[in-house]
Amino acid sequence: MLWIDTLGTDPSAQALDVEPGCASPSQVPGWISAKLKAHPHELAIIYTTLSEWSQVQADVASLPSSMRSQIRWWIADPTGTPHMVPGAQATQYYWGSSYDISLAEPDF
Repeated sequence: MLWIDTLGTDPSAQALDVEPGCASPSQVPGWISAKLKAHPHELAIIYTTLSEWSQVQADVASLPSSMRSQIRWWIADPTGTPHMVPGAQATQYYWGSSYDISLAEPDF
């Protein structure tokens, strides 16, 4: 189970939810920076939709490479079929009425 920040205000959380109604792509660099300054040996997991991922990647491009190397991408692509989105470390491929399913790589 992951502790997920939905507002971009809690850098102690393990992941940040970046989608409509939650944190915005422009909040991601500040959240990652605050998280990794407070917890330099942790990972910064960013959960976002496939459609927003390119904007989020563009927004974090200005972060130092040392911080970018600690980002793990968890991408929502609910096709219903198990798969990994290329470049992501986890993919949420199923949205159910009472549960969701994701695949994740070991370094996630």
